[in-house]
Amino acid sequence: AGFRTADTYVFCVGPDGVMSAHPNPVLQGQNVRDLRDSDGTYFIRTMMETAAPGQVSAIRYLFPKPGSTVALPKTTYYTRAGDQVCGA
Repeated sequence: AGFRTADTYVFCVGPDGVMSAHPNPVLQGQNVRDLRDSDGTYFIRTMMETAAPGQVSAIRYLFPKPGSTVALPKTTYYTRAGDQVCGA
């Protein structure tokens, strides 16, 4: 089931915008760079452009919890790990 505890999980996106790790198998292997929430926030693109090694940043956006289609407010903490941007 991946790295998941309750409704917290780890995901990673490669330099090409492709989701390399996510608990939702539909997102794995998909280019997610241009995903945006209902407010128009390009949250993956923002994370890819601002992530820095050794620095944890935060972004807020709307996104469904795994297994749901209802977008809820979410805070993701993310960093750059090698060529991946990973968040939880």
